[in-house]
Amino acid sequence: MNTVVTSKEEILKGASEFVSKNSLALLNMRSLATFLKISVGSIYHYFTSKDQLVQASVESVFKDIFSSQKTPEAGFIPYLHFLYEALKEGERKYPGFFTSHSFVFEAKNLKEAQEKKNHSRNAIKEKMKEALEQDPLVRKDAFMTLDEEAFIDLTFDSLLYSYLEKKDEMKALEEMVRRIIYKKENE
Repeated sequence: MNTVVTSKEEILKGASEFVSKNSLALLNMRSLATFLKISVGSIYHYFTSKDQLVQASVESVFKDIFSSQKTPEAGFIPYLHFLYEALKEGERKYPGFFTSHSFVFEAKNLKEAQEKKNHSRNAIKEKMKEALEQDPLVRKDAFMTLDEEAFIDLTFDSLLYSYLEKKDEMKALEEMVRRIIYKKENE
């Protein structure tokens, strides 16, 4: 076993690779150390528990999935398509990740894991809000009776549901968004 101390970033990069090749459910200190050919102590130097390692790995995988080098087209609907494609690419790169990452934490750390998950979700929703605010086709009165944050929550949840249930309902979601926030063609 190689006992060379490695950086936290290298361990997280290796953990992402482990998740991609194996499964998040199989990630623990010993399996990662074996995979990276480093000592278990090198991992414990940065992560004091399996849950801490898994949480950091989940966050690292989310960043990898949603920080694509590809810049989405301007506009809210193109950004939704960008997110949907990122989900598909994420599933290809990390099979089973989206359906398993909520189930791998011990009960005592569920609250902290939920907070990390919400942090990642909120970062995505913030980008959705930016895309919405920068979209010149959005009606000026679109959010007079509809709360913008509630709209983003509903759209995000619909996008995730559509993806996770393999419904491929982007056309329906796109039509819903068009009817709610965009000008009608004869206006």
